[in-house]
Amino acid sequence: MAEPPTLRDLPELLHDATLERGAWRADRSELSLWFTCLRRSPDGADLDPAVELRLTGVAAIAVTYDPVWPEVRPSALVVDRDLAIAALEPWPLPAAEAAVGIDSPAAAEDLELAARTDWLVGGAAAEASARHRLSFAPGGGGAIARVVTVACDGIEPWAGGAPLPLARWADEYAAWWQGWRDHWSSDDGDDDEEAEEGGDQDDEEDEDELDTADWDRPEPADMLAAGAAPAVGLDYRPPAELPFDLEPTDAPTELLRPIQDWFESFHALDWSRRAQAFPDLDVALADRALQLEHSYPDEHGVWDYARAVTAWWREGRRAYVRVQGVEHFMPMDGEAATDRLAHWSFELRRRGETWQIHRYLSGFDHGVELPEWAVRWRASPIRVDGGDDEE
Repeated sequence: MAEPPTLRDLPELLHDATLERGAWRADRSELSLWFTCLRRSPDGADLDPAVELRLTGVAAIAVTYDPVWPEVRPSALVVDRDLAIAALEPWPLPAAEAAVGIDSPAAAEDLELAARTDWLVGGAAAEASARHRLSFAPGGGGAIARVVTVACDGIEPWAGGAPLPLARWADEYAAWWQGWRDHWSSDDGDDDEEAEEGGDQDDEEDEDELDTADWDRPEPADMLAAGAAPAVGLDYRPPAELPFDLEPTDAPTELLRPIQDWFESFHALDWSRRAQAFPDLDVALADRALQLEHSYPDEHGVWDYARAVTAWWREGRRAYVRVQGVEHFMPMDGEAATDRLAHWSFELRRRGETWQIHRYLSGFDHGVELPEWAVRWRASPIRVDGGDDEE
């Protein structure tokens, strides 16, 4: 972290952290959350990885429920009693990794548009007046995503019974990662546990030793600018088919527009257009475009082509569109290029007057006949033998 850390950096400091337990003190309007974190003393001394977050002046606590799968309508959500979080005292959740958000615009929208919201403390008016919002996803809901949002006036990290300054925590987090790198780059690295604990290492070879070459890999943008990297085939050109060429559909144009932008922008390397169609509400639009540009070398080698809408719905400010088409894979490792029948499930949200992609899943159509539109595909024959798992 180049700048001094702030509360907005807590999600990074809590990367891979386990939420062990919590304690709600209604008489003090205070919620404590205990995490096991990636921490190591910069001088190599042993360090208790536990960090307590004290949320003070709690005005509201909400639990939201949403379908994990984008094709499920919010109105169809049914939450079984054993999945519902009815109270936080006694603490109802088992220890688990929990993604944390702090004052996140994306989390605020999730709270506003959730299929179901249960207020354990306060309500929407109290939530809106609070200074901070911490959200975490405890998991364990199966096909239902559960998120706890706490609206409060203060968020205080503690460790070892004393306040933990964010700058010190950031140094400890950096030291943990440096220890991990030192461990895996050494000739006698043994295992992850010893790296975390700073323990003795022996000469035993680890079966899962990582390839550390990627640590010195140049930035993707530099690779593109240099026009190099033939190893990843950046000079390869996919089939000259239209990226977005749909069969007639009754899906509304306003829902199709961001999806068209999503397909076409990748082929055109137009990252600003792609960012507008598929933004991250926690990241400025220009930064989002840079993220997408930098990820291009990792995604290069697969191109998507939309050909038909097979399902769609719209409920309020939420919508869903399922698109069928072709996923083209460039030649690799001596294998010829392949074209496979694929689908994409887009969840969309209306923001202002504009619909944008909130998230998507993709997969291969499996065990089906080729659709009629396949005769228009002029590249290699379309395969339908892919797995049916979505990503």
